[in-house]
Amino acid sequence: MLWDRALLALMPMAGLVALLAVAGQLSWSNKLLAFYAIAMVGVVVGTALSAYLKRLPGAAYLLLAWAVLLFGVVVVVLHNFGLLPSTPLARHAVLVGVAVEMVLLAFALADRMNVARRFKEMAQARIAAEQALAQSLNRSQAQLKTALEERDLILEHSLVGIVYLNAEGRLKFANRRVYELFGAGPGVSVTSIEPFFVSREDYLQVGGMVAQAARRGESFEGQVAMKRADGRLIPVHILGRAVRLRDLSEGTVWSIMLLENQRDWQELQRDAIA
Repeated sequence: MLWDRALLALMPMAGLVALLAVAGQLSWSNKLLAFYAIAMVGVVVGTALSAYLKRLPGAAYLLLAWAVLLFGVVVVVLHNFGLLPSTPLARHAVLVGVAVEMVLLAFALADRMNVARRFKEMAQARIAAEQALAQSLNRSQAQLKTALEERDLILEHSLVGIVYLNAEGRLKFANRRVYELFGAGPGVSVTSIEPFFVSREDYLQVGGMVAQAARRGESFEGQVAMKRADGRLIPVHILGRAVRLRDLSEGTVWSIMLLENQRDWQELQRDAIA
């Protein structure tokens, strides 16, 4: 930065002042020291002004403190060169400036500490909020996990067969009742419900009616004959609908229930044989 380079440039002058004093050239050393003091304080004031313009904490007190000291140094230099009358204030202007500077720097330090404390409080508040959010998320996840477990338990032990098919008609989920209805053992791999229909034509017809009803935002409901794994026909009541209203992209959900009415079953048998 500009002010960093300015402070580094003044370092050789400080060394020269020390060398002149050691060499016994006190007159030249004092004169050079006066210019060095003015330059050094001026650079520090410029640095403080730059910090103030950037709205840094305590910069206003720092700027005022060094400005007072700079004024005292200028008064002493002018007094030493005979440009100001010799008065107690002129002779001790630097001491007065240093005293005022110390008071103002104390205010600057206090302001900086207050800002640091506010930042610390804000950080602690943010950490507390993040911890509260994390705890809330953990509770929500635990509640969601419990709800999903309860849902799975209800679906698995439902008296109605539940089937979830994706948009391509592939089986994504079937509860235990479905396997019981169609006599498929636990080790049987089932990827579609087509094998449980009497024919592929029946499967495509029912699937098409479910899709048409879903596009209208309705559910398909009907009675069909389906086939168990051992080839035996059974009468079922089917209710199918889209997972999302009028949208088949997320697939369909079917509920399948065994019919107990013998008259309906006899009609379904005749239709299946025909």
